[in-house]
Amino acid sequence: MNQPELGKKVLQLRTERGLTQGDLALKCGVTSRTIQRIESNEVQPRTYTVRLIFSALDYEVYNSTSKLKKQLEQLFFLLIDLFNLKTNTMKKLMILSTPALLIAGLLLLSSYTASAQAKKSFHDDFEDANEKIVRWFNKGAIDSIANLYFEDACILPAGADKLQGKEDITTYYSVLYHQGLRFDKIISDELIITKKLIVDRGIWTMKMGDEVILGGNYISQWHYKDGKWAIENEISNYFPPGQ
Repeated sequence: MNQPELGKKVLQLRTERGLTQGDLALKCGVTSRTIQRIESNEVQPRTYTVRLIFSALDYEVYNSTSKLKKQLEQLFFLLIDLFNLKTNTMKKLMILSTPALLIAGLLLLSSYTASAQAKKSFHDDFEDANEKIVRWFNKGAIDSIANLYFEDACILPAGADKLQGKEDITTYYSVLYHQGLRFDKIISDELIITKKLIVDRGIWTMKMGDEVILGGNYISQWHYKDGKWAIENEISNYFPPGQ
């Protein structure tokens, strides 16, 4: 969606839902000026901000009936957008190319295409899981979050080095909690589903007190192994809300 169409769409949806620019800004954790500039086509917002706005407006950005090829293209372009490969290109390609190609290869090799009903069921499950993560983290129940990961899980958190294993992941979340950070929301935006692999991508925001201070995109790779679904790999970025 190009900028003029985006501005018109946001204005249309906001008006249909009876929201002022201030109302929408409050729901998204951005400024009223940001909404005003988007609707008047003065700025090209980041993907993260667009998804926050559409989520607040209960609007599906992606067509759930998209073919697997289109989903893989979306995943590829999200990786480019997520980590801005225009800078430090070779270094970031070395980090990202292997897991990204592995995920793409596994998806292409799979002949399974989930029905619309199955996708909705998975999406509902992920929304429920995200709500639990927010609730657990904000109560300091870090072990409950850690149990969502495999023992040898690998994550590349926003602004941090790669972490390997449940123990390191538990420590990472504990440090965030004791720094006073709390989750504001985690929204699953798109699921790519195969028989034993799910790629979940979405947005997250964190707050300190009542103020949302961080947000970004994430990609989680869930694997069905030993009779359960758990996170095997995860990667995320961050930038201040409203940018």
